Amino acid sequence: MISEVSLKPLLDLKCSFFMSSSLSMEKHYSLTNYSALHVSGERSVQFLQGQATSNLLVDFKKKDTLFCDEKGFVIAKATIFNGKDLIVITKTSTIKFLQNHLERFIRFYKCSMSVAEIGVHGIESKGCFSINLGEKIGGLPQEEWDLEKLLSFDYDIDGEDSAKLRYFEIGYDPKKYISFDKGCYTGQELIARYNFLSKKNKSLYIFKDLQNEEIKKIRLDHEKIIFTKVIKGNTYSQYSIKKIGPDIKSLNLAANQ
Repeated sequence: MISEVSLKPLLDLKCSFFMSSSLSMEKHYSLTNYSALHVSGERSVQFLQGQATSNLLVDFKKKDTLFCDEKGFVIAKATIFNGKDLIVITKTSTIKFLQNHLERFIRFYKCSMSVAEIGVHGIESKGCFSINLGEKIGGLPQEEWDLEKLLSFDYDIDGEDSAKLRYFEIGYDPKKYISFDKGCYTGQELIARYNFLSKKNKSLYIFKDLQNEEIKKIRLDHEKIIFTKVIKGNTYSQYSIKKIGPDIKSLNLAANQ
């Protein structure tokens, strides 16, 4: 007969195994090109609530969101941390565009806003990505983070793409970034119109290192190129395509949604 005492080491060993397995599935990244926008004041939450696509009037410690212009184009993709102040983390190259956009509305609220450098790190677990405060020494490099997010259609847009693309062209998951139950925010009408009324007859495809002749094949079918990114020496081109023909099927496909 096995005593109750003799079972405890076995249970501890089992728990330790599952915890170590879970941790080993996580990837940690050292992120170097993100900055912070500090928003403070008694109405800071209400201020950002009128601009962010996510609902900030619920209790939260961290919230992923988008900031869009009146036409629904994404100005910046961000993570908001709720503490003494609200800290908005976004790509360094987009933060000036976001700040300029928010300055148009901040005068209606009793709050202030400032840009600061900040240390952050990224975590990927089971296909889910998160940005966290604090530097991570020895993590995977920024390029690896950018590539993984790109191929997952969750790319944090750069300044060159700010206010040029809508969320569905990039491939952002509306369930993660957009609340369709909250009140008004900038760009809401067009975002809701696409989500509820448009016909979704195209899919997103990312090709790797297309040659000029291969690019011509895609453009002959009048398909739209969304953007091109060079990461780790390779060129990734994202297209919105209605139907994959035999010529396009032969190309070097990196991801599709």
